[in-house]
Amino acid sequence: MTIEFTEAEMKVFDEIHRLSGRPQDLKETMLRLAAKELTQLKKSRGEMPVREKQSNQPSTQQSPPPAEVKKEAISEGKAPSKETSLPLNSRTISVTVKRSVWERAHGRCEYRAENGARCEARYSLEYDHVTPVSLGGLSNKDNLRVYCRQHNVLAATQIFGRTHMVTYLPKLR
Repeated sequence: MTIEFTEAEMKVFDEIHRLSGRPQDLKETMLRLAAKELTQLKKSRGEMPVREKQSNQPSTQQSPPPAEVKKEAISEGKAPSKETSLPLNSRTISVTVKRSVWERAHGRCEYRAENGARCEARYSLEYDHVTPVSLGGLSNKDNLRVYCRQHNVLAATQIFGRTHMVTYLPKLR
């Protein structure tokens, strides 16, 4: 099968490639998008069961906890109930928090070198926990920042050490 695209249509795929920050060809992109669309259609028609959320895998589809529930849980030193919110140490970041952090960063890497110069990267950006979740950090706007992939890896390596990070990032080997 052959598909022809106009120059304007190809710009859409170029933009997807730019924003995703990972190498991919047109066929891979189209198949990924088609698979997502197919899954949504099947779910909407009841042809595909919607999986229950597993307690050890927080979902990005859950809404953030109400402020009063979260405050109460913090004051009592325990996580809010599963029915009402995410665990306090969840890796899931609400859309509201993401938007706030992104706007604060003006859509570019927030890393600052020792001389105070700010990284100019506007691609391959990721949300980074200042205090990692594994060390008790929360997924709130005060503990999140926007870093490019390189500075996110650098920060993780500084916190956890090169030996630990080699497991997750083979390029460090």
